Amino acid sequence: MAAKARLSKRTFVRTFKDSTGTSPHVWLTSESIKCAREYLESTHLTTNQIAEKSGFVTPETFRNYFRRAMGVAPTAYRSAFKQL
Repeated sequence: MAAKARLSKRTFVRTFKDSTGTSPHVWLTSESIKCAREYLESTHLTTNQIAEKSGFVTPETFRNYFRRAMGVAPTAYRSAFKQL
């Protein structure tokens, strides 16, 4: 992101945090979780497919971040909130 903004990493992180109140990593993870929640609620994709489509490197990373953010595993979230 810093390269796209043509800023040094340090300057980008500082500017991003000043503008949004959070670090780029925290913001991006939050957005990825939001995306994953939408997929879990409205599709039949597997959690591995959702992990990939949401930008997580591995399904394990996805499950760990999702559980930390939402307090439940992705499959439990889907069971409770799917809209199909």
